Amino acid sequence: AFIVPRGFSIDDLPEPDDTRVQFREEPAFRAAVIRFSGWVNDKKAEQYWQTLTVFLREKGIQPLGEPTLNQYNPPWTPPFMRRNEIIVAVASDAGTF
Repeated sequence: AFIVPRGFSIDDLPEPDDTRVQFREEPAFRAAVIRFSGWVNDKKAEQYWQTLTVFLREKGIQPLGEPTLNQYNPPWTPPFMRRNEIIVAVASDAGTF
């Protein structure tokens, strides 16, 4: 998945070279995010999801829906430079924390 920064529209994006790549617009939402580096496997993703879940529970915030695992780097990026995030939607009145 790719998230395009605010200020761009779907019409601003280049035509993909690969037919498996598709663009779609999603409505904006408030999210809780945990960022981490390194290689990701199912076990590591689950550990970070649990960390985020505990944090949200302590703050009294209920996740809405399922989390997504987002990885932002090509495979040749060294592990210590890799950026990963687990993102889950939360209620729009959840505030900033």
